[in-house]
Amino acid sequence: MEYSMAEVIKKTGLSNRFLQNWLFRYPSLIKFSGGGKPGQHRRFPLATVAQLAVAKLLRESSTFPVERALQIGQAFADYRDDVRIHDEVVMIVTKNDVLIGPRGHRRLTDDGGFPIGGIYFLLTDLHRELFGPHKPRDPETPNQRRVRLGFSLDIETFSAEGIRS
Repeated sequence: MEYSMAEVIKKTGLSNRFLQNWLFRYPSLIKFSGGGKPGQHRRFPLATVAQLAVAKLLRESSTFPVERALQIGQAFADYRDDVRIHDEVVMIVTKNDVLIGPRGHRRLTDDGGFPIGGIYFLLTDLHRELFGPHKPRDPETPNQRRVRLGFSLDIETFSAEGIRS
């Protein structure tokens, strides 16, 4: 699905002036079709709308340059991993990396289980608004959850007779 310029402005909350400026200054970072001739309107895919929404949030809440904010927004737009109903989508921005995933995922924590240092954003509502409701959660065992969140299965299991299974 593609969106018009007016729809993008309404969904992201960006002003027309900012959006036009970003399109002129960063044409290689923002994907759209059409435009360039009178009467030919620009059309934006959903991924670009998500990218612009995150870039706007980053610009309002921190001192990221527009180019870096658009790159981080693109990483968010490309995130399509397994997101379940009760998962909270978290984005951690470090100096060199953008880490996105469900809260508690192994790649978002250090060896002690603490969140990795960086700027921490909770983007669950934005993710649901742009990409629709998250998948229903299938019943899963604690070990299945550990695997889904990226932890290794180093827990030994024993049968009732005490023999390692």
